Amino acid sequence: MSAILVGCASDTASNEAPTATRSDGDSTTVVSPTVATDPAASGQDDYDAVLTEVGIVVANAPTGAVVLGDAEFCGWEQLGPMTGGTNRVDIAGRRCFVEAHLDGRSALFLVDALTNEGDPTPYIYRTDGGHVTELADFTRDNYGTKAWRVEPCNTLYFASYDTESPARLAFSCYPLEESGQP
Repeated sequence: MSAILVGCASDTASNEAPTATRSDGDSTTVVSPTVATDPAASGQDDYDAVLTEVGIVVANAPTGAVVLGDAEFCGWEQLGPMTGGTNRVDIAGRRCFVEAHLDGRSALFLVDALTNEGDPTPYIYRTDGGHVTELADFTRDNYGTKAWRVEPCNTLYFASYDTESPARLAFSCYPLEESGQP
């Protein structure tokens, strides 16, 4: 796996994300990611459907995790030992998020991951003006804090665009190991 890091207050990066097409593989998910051109018109509805699909309780979540505002909803993916054993990797969504970050535009990307014990832990990455915030939902983690964690990223690390061996997390505020875990 390769990793690329992007400074969160920078307008340049050492590497740009490679051109790739979306690959949904054998996913049976009925909610499709969207690259919304008008966040107010369609992005929030699409994002609300994804929040419901991954089981986020909106009433208990930080506003920045559930309200797009002027941010573009770039997409989402499911990584880890999901039901049926299939990962849902959103290459186009990853690219959208990184491009928005580098351009200083507001955008959001959701990664629905599982802990090693199989508990759902969605990670929401939000970029605003070149600064990234990681919002992690540990409310359903039986061995965790049972709370949301909101943390600014000094550096945004992201994993390879290799769809054959996707990392557990697409993005992280911490360096990723070879396994794709921070």
